[in-house]
Amino acid sequence: MRPGVLDELGLVPALGWIGEHTLRPLGIDIHLERRSEVAVMTLSDDGRCLEPGKASPTTERARGLGLAGMRERASLLGGQVQVESVIGKGTRIRVSIPLPVETSSALEPQPFKTRL
Repeated sequence: MRPGVLDELGLVPALGWIGEHTLRPLGIDIHLERRSEVAVMTLSDDGRCLEPGKASPTTERARGLGLAGMRERASLLGGQVQVESVIGKGTRIRVSIPLPVETSSALEPQPFKTRL
């Protein structure tokens, strides 16, 4: 299933829209940036959302793919997922994906750093 806002706005604006309308009310922030040849997305909450030990395989199946699905997808792209969580302080999930090497020097990557 593909959200229409992705086709209408593009990836970064679509993530901003999703963040503003669905994640921010839950206390979740999304931060996107490009570091050299790696795209990094960091999701963080204020301690109300994901608690250590709460996500079990059963609850992950009930809610969707969860962290296991995120790790699998990142791995397929050569990336990784790191999770840090402190009870009452919040959780930070960092997804790092290597970017493809450009075949032409004329296609210089444009740096981006966005906080949604």
